[in-house]
Amino acid sequence: MDYNCLNKYETGNMTKKKLWTILTLIILGPPYVLLKYPAMENILLTYKDDFINGNVVAEAVCGQIPIGGKLPVSLGNIASRDEGETLLDSCFQLQAVDYHSHLPHPEYLDSLKQFLQKSIADSAFPGCAIAVGFQGDLLLQEGFGHYIYDPQSKKVNSQSIFDLASLTKVVVTTNVTMILYERGLLKLDWKVSEIIPAFKGPDKEKVTIRHLLTHSSGLPAWQKLYLNIKGKENIVQAICETGLEYQPGTDYVYSDLGMILMQAIIESIVQKPLDLFFTENIAIPLGLKRTFYNPESRWINEILPTEISDWHKRLVHGFVHDENAYAMGGVSGHAGLFSCIEDLAVICQLYLNGGIYAHQRIINTGTIELFTQRQNLVAGSTRALGWDTRSEQGSSAGDYMSLRAFGHTGFTGTSLWIDPEHQLFVVLLTNRVYTTRNNQKIQKVRPLVHNYVMKAIQEL
Repeated sequence: MDYNCLNKYETGNMTKKKLWTILTLIILGPPYVLLKYPAMENILLTYKDDFINGNVVAEAVCGQIPIGGKLPVSLGNIASRDEGETLLDSCFQLQAVDYHSHLPHPEYLDSLKQFLQKSIADSAFPGCAIAVGFQGDLLLQEGFGHYIYDPQSKKVNSQSIFDLASLTKVVVTTNVTMILYERGLLKLDWKVSEIIPAFKGPDKEKVTIRHLLTHSSGLPAWQKLYLNIKGKENIVQAICETGLEYQPGTDYVYSDLGMILMQAIIESIVQKPLDLFFTENIAIPLGLKRTFYNPESRWINEILPTEISDWHKRLVHGFVHDENAYAMGGVSGHAGLFSCIEDLAVICQLYLNGGIYAHQRIINTGTIELFTQRQNLVAGSTRALGWDTRSEQGSSAGDYMSLRAFGHTGFTGTSLWIDPEHQLFVVLLTNRVYTTRNNQKIQKVRPLVHNYVMKAIQEL
């Protein structure tokens, strides 16, 4: 079915990017109704008013079907006969472009590529993959280096699979929490002890889900539970028996233990394993083909190895690097997910689209805004709900992203940052822990990567 779209604002590269964010007048009926609204700049004419037409119009304005057609009549000074725009099916999906023709300073992305090659030569990591999205366009999606420090080893590409480490906290646990929140199955101020009765002890009755998500629960950052404990239930029980280090809500300590408890809370609510719920409600609807826990053996040649582990007494390759996640069977709320930049770019654009991607509504816009805003529960904390936000100084996001930017990093050398103010995301995946976790050069690399990107997209 054809629809006539009249668009009177500036056309060009920005038309596609701005269309879904502006006010559009939809006329369900004869085009002459438009004569009553001469000041409207964006108009969709349908020529007929009925139930079916209304549903299809909704799909059209959401970019799920193309819009086409020309006016069969003239409408005074508003529009002429045969006027009309053709807008293709967008579905808010990323479109790869040549960044040299889309950016004010593309030379900075050229320099970024050189910088990544230099970082590899400097042994910051054997290989990396990076995805950069800007205003709905995919500017960069490329791999650099090799799987290990051997020029004869496999080259990294955009589909190479990395152990995400703590990116699991946001890609899985936080996203699932958001879904449960907006379905009315979870409230942020619920007491943890009311959901997990074993979580008891001094001041633990004060700990809420909000505290866990903002890392202000009082739980310690980490414990070597894997040395003596095996199995998810036993690990959770050990955390429940762990004493708090400070009064809930009075300080913040980034804690793996809190996100493991979030997994237990989620599974108690949905009565399904975390990985299965994530797959059914996020990975499958978004078409994520290379995002999963516990990779099957058929993926081994696509996965970058991580550390030569003293504990495992071998190279960690094809199974989770994090020891506590390994002791839990590979599935945890704090670590264990594997993915590639192609899939993570979709997750990032989902957020910039307000929770929709490729016909699929995963999360509501208001939920995204709530969870990605700094919570300010504790003075000085940059934490949102699950997510971190950009600090004014010393952030891995660099110096130029807006203070509305939110993101996360992972121990193995992974990171993603999303800046809604600039409609930008950057995903950087590396295996910097190969061959040892003592390699800390990634800390200098990350902010410079983001600075190169920001210099490319704007005047600084």
